Amino acid sequence: MSDEVRIRKTKNLVQGKKFSEILKSVAKCYHNNQIDSAQVLQELSEIAKEMHLEDFKSEELGLTPEEYAFYSVLSKNKSTSFLDDDKMKELIHAIVDVIRKNSSYHDAKGIIFDAHDSGLYPNTARRYILIN
Repeated sequence: MSDEVRIRKTKNLVQGKKFSEILKSVAKCYHNNQIDSAQVLQELSEIAKEMHLEDFKSEELGLTPEEYAFYSVLSKNKSTSFLDDDKMKELIHAIVDVIRKNSSYHDAKGIIFDAHDSGLYPNTARRYILIN
């Protein structure tokens, strides 16, 4: 399970952090004798189900895994709360396209870090918000 969380961190930082915190919480409760091994197994089963559901969210939203990683970050950010879901998806498509054209690698983590490092995110976001 921890390997799956580690893999998710490389693809989607928000998901990886979320599941890592849940897993640490379950382990801490177990080590403090707050829950027994049967409850740990039940919690791990719930985490696995939640991970499975997360896998289909990008498809439901019509986003690629890279775009969904960006969506996860931006949807948690207060500065994008004024955008409705469709506008957010359009903005993410535009940002990811700009980054892909200027990026040497296309994994989700690389796209997000490239956006912040190169300053393309704010410029694209400003253009998008002013145009649309």
